[in-house]
Amino acid sequence: MLLLGAAAQASEQTYTVPLEESSPTDTDPDYVDVRDKGHRMPPRPIICVISENEGVTISTVSVEDIDTFELYNQSGTCLGRFTEADSFVTGLFSINASTVEIRFVTANHTYYGYLTLN
Repeated sequence: MLLLGAAAQASEQTYTVPLEESSPTDTDPDYVDVRDKGHRMPPRPIICVISENEGVTISTVSVEDIDTFELYNQSGTCLGRFTEADSFVTGLFSINASTVEIRFVTANHTYYGYLTLN
């Protein structure tokens, strides 16, 4: 019985992806960043968990704040752009690629990371 439980857990795909954050300064030359840069502590890591059953969870961002969920291949070609987390997860798990870049675009930032698919 314990083996059946382990097999059931293994069938659900879950990925943990560290994300980077790009600010509007990367795309808008008129944007003035007023955040304090004087701290020596490294920034808190942004962790994203993507699960077939649970959807998308990001440690510092509410999924409701994401405007688009995007998938790119290694050469930078867009594989999909989604406005709903469920559609993004379905698209991600149906892609035939070994490594993809994921991007989550909000009104003020873009969060991105790289994911190696099993």
